[in-house]
Amino acid sequence: MTDMSVDYVCDLRELEEERKDLFKQLFPHLWRELKPVFTREKTRIVDVGCGTEYLGRLIVKKSGKKTEVLGMDIDGKLLRGAKKLVKEEDLSDYVFFAKADAYDLPIPDNSVDIVLFVTLLINVDRPGKVVEEAMRVTKHNGYVFAVESDFTRDKAYFPYDSRLRELHEKSGEALRKGWKIHGGSPDVARKLPSIFERAGLYDVKTVECEYEYSWVIKGDEEEIKGLLDSLKKGQAKIMKMLVDGGMSEEEIDEYTERASKLYERLIILRPSERKKYIPKFKVPFFIVHGIKRES
Repeated sequence: MTDMSVDYVCDLRELEEERKDLFKQLFPHLWRELKPVFTREKTRIVDVGCGTEYLGRLIVKKSGKKTEVLGMDIDGKLLRGAKKLVKEEDLSDYVFFAKADAYDLPIPDNSVDIVLFVTLLINVDRPGKVVEEAMRVTKHNGYVFAVESDFTRDKAYFPYDSRLRELHEKSGEALRKGWKIHGGSPDVARKLPSIFERAGLYDVKTVECEYEYSWVIKGDEEEIKGLLDSLKKGQAKIMKMLVDGGMSEEEIDEYTERASKLYERLIILRPSERKKYIPKFKVPFFIVHGIKRES
């Protein structure tokens, strides 16, 4: 393996670390819905848009290794890194990978017990077609699961800065419009039950939950400055979507500047004083699942 590959795997570990709190909060809700489905000796799951397959590894371990997970993603480099992570955890006999497009899964009809989407459908322009393809490969009486966020409608609390709260809400509205223009489905989370039913799934159930997070500052000044850099880079990545969604560049600059100043204020405050200034967020998540009918 080349040094670049080693670095890339390290980057994937860092990415997983950043998302670990998200999975920590959401997984208990998902597992409560998944667990009753594990009635067979070996449950076969296809995780479409698997990324690093952190979730698949978690499911295998939680099920007592009575599960086989096939992770699918369109990013071949990502899959190669994910395969290394699986090997490191000695799960290569339970977690497998294949490069695939969500609209055209290289799997036979009626061959898997569960198809799982986690924050994938929000990134496609025809989520209904993706669900139909999932139904094709799912066995009769098998399940299709989707976990999606409605992150552009999060509840944000910015202490002592009503203008920053206003700009945050406006950015959410603009991002919804821009996301759709750029080929995504930002409103898919709340539409999942009807999408599932139109596709032909029955006994469709929805679980609503929230992911709560904040700008928790535990480290030193260097760590806080790193968070500041991440904020600026993140804003740059979505700039075009925000502008296309109707937010002016002046408003985006103001939003970034106000958030940056808040970070900089946190740098000079003692930890005991930071708590009352740290923003907090609640992101709505929806876990939806349905059953494929007998033919």
